[in-house]
Amino acid sequence: MNVLIVARTRMAGNRVCVGGIEANTGTSVRLLGSDGRNLLESNPIRPGEIWVLTYRPRSEVKPPHVEDVIVAHGHKVETVPDMRAAILGLVSPWHGPIETIFDGCLSTTDAGTAFLARDQAVPGQSTGFWIGSIDIRQSKFDPTGRRYWIPDGDEIRKVKYVGMDEPIGFIPAGTLVRFSLARWKAFPPGVEDERCYLQLSGWYL
Repeated sequence: MNVLIVARTRMAGNRVCVGGIEANTGTSVRLLGSDGRNLLESNPIRPGEIWVLTYRPRSEVKPPHVEDVIVAHGHKVETVPDMRAAILGLVSPWHGPIETIFDGCLSTTDAGTAFLARDQAVPGQSTGFWIGSIDIRQSKFDPTGRRYWIPDGDEIRKVKYVGMDEPIGFIPAGTLVRFSLARWKAFPPGVEDERCYLQLSGWYL
């Protein structure tokens, strides 16, 4: 299967989460190793590349994370010159207010951080693309520089950036943005119900 690699995000330890789109179906996939875990950071696969991959669906998935596939082997065939155009040729992004992404299923904390809770309706996927209707700015109050502020958001006003590239200061309206939902996890551990928090995993100018 030809797969366009669209994102590579940071995970705990020496692992990375690699996302792609099947070139013939437009289906989003999340690539896992033969051990069922996220790929090692040393793996050469990078966004912007097209790989021919052999894989199978993961036997057990927990919605909304339905994109997981177990990769057996593969090789790179080319690098695309324009990621935005390549992605838009394969998928239909969300448009409109940011609150409508993921089927409008997300709740927010009082501080404006978006999440999916166990007692909510579950969207059909855990990754997706949005044509930004408003500006997104790097937070000046986050010492890591990896949080973004959405000043004109209605309910969603903050989001964590998990991509491997260095954060940029300003993502203007009209930019193609990739969002993802983190894996289910209790916040704080052992106290609250499990949640999937919204993450910003990439942009394509």
